[in-house]
Amino acid sequence: MISVIAGFVLPHAAIRGVAGLAGLAVAAGAGEHAIGEVIAMKDLRPHWLPAGMSMADVTFQVRLRDGRSYVARSRIGFTAPERRARIGRLGTMLPLWVDSRDRSRISVDVDALGLPAAAGP
Repeated sequence: MISVIAGFVLPHAAIRGVAGLAGLAVAAGAGEHAIGEVIAMKDLRPHWLPAGMSMADVTFQVRLRDGRSYVARSRIGFTAPERRARIGRLGTMLPLWVDSRDRSRISVDVDALGLPAAAGP
């Protein structure tokens, strides 16, 4: 997976570090686990992405553990077309981190996906 933070593209190794920081936020009570169903996607075509990588704006139906549900959006990068096909399709259920202070801020819980570290989403 790649991610764009402050205009910089981060490789998968950096994503795992960011995911670790998200885990610290959850441990500190600032975030929580949720499940997100992909309900819409808009493919993006940034010219600077390397061949085989892609990016999409993804809309999720977020389901919190307490049963509440709402819609939120996130931008997701994919390292390979097969990852895009597996993870980025309508109806896919993905583990998410939700910022407890701002529930519109979500991210895919990369560690919970159980994918090999080198593969990333």
